[in-house]
Amino acid sequence: MNDTLPQLHFRDRPDRLLRDTEAAAMLGIGRSTFLRWVASCELPKPVKMGGCTRWWQSEIEAYVAELSEARDAACA
Repeated sequence: MNDTLPQLHFRDRPDRLLRDTEAAAMLGIGRSTFLRWVASCELPKPVKMGGCTRWWQSEIEAYVAELSEARDAACA
């Protein structure tokens, strides 16, 4: 039996699940701001596994990319 987990990739990098503090640090914001943005549906919804709440790194990166694209479109 194969015990290895499937590798999920985003932009040629393995995807991983982030804690709220890790995701907030990626965005350069505090944990409470991050959780407020999640509650207001500004950020992607988390993955819940038992008592753990995590966010896919690729979804946070895609959110930032969408903001950049919207900014660039507004300046064009």
